[in-house]
Order: sequence, then C-alpha cells, then structure tokens
Amino acid sequence: MNLPNTAHDERFPWHLTQARIKLLAEILFWAETVSRGRAADQTGCLLTDLREQCCQHAGAADPCPYMPLSPRFEDEE
Repeated sequence: MNLPNTAHDERFPWHLTQARIKLLAEILFWAETVSRGRAADQTGCLLTDLREQCCQHAGAADPCPYMPLSPRFEDEE
C-alpha cells in the first residue's frame, strides 16, 4: 500500500512508500538497539512518530506490528 501523494503538502514534504517506511523503521530499530541512554530514547521516539504518522494517521501498514509503541516526544507545536 502506498500512502497518498503528499509531495505538495508542506506538512509532509517527504513522500514515503510502504517500502521506505519499512526500511526507515528497520534502520531506526537498529539504531535504537545499538544506542545507549538518551540517543536510544530519542531513536525510539522517532520510530514511534514514524509509526503513528504513517500508519495510524495515513493508513500505511505498520512495519513493526509486534512491537508496542515507545514513549513519544512531547508535542512541539
């Protein structure tokens, strides 16, 4: 499943296909696994943001359905 074309939407400037979501999730999971302390926490938050924005809000398949969502960043808005 591909996400809707958001190339011209300033809120979401990087169009991610399902394959890119999966690859990015794998990279973030690996980085979280090998990192320590705050870096691991921040990487976990990035992975949660990816899953929430792409999967829960945009309808893409969750690349890590077997994993619970990590804590997330505080809203910056």
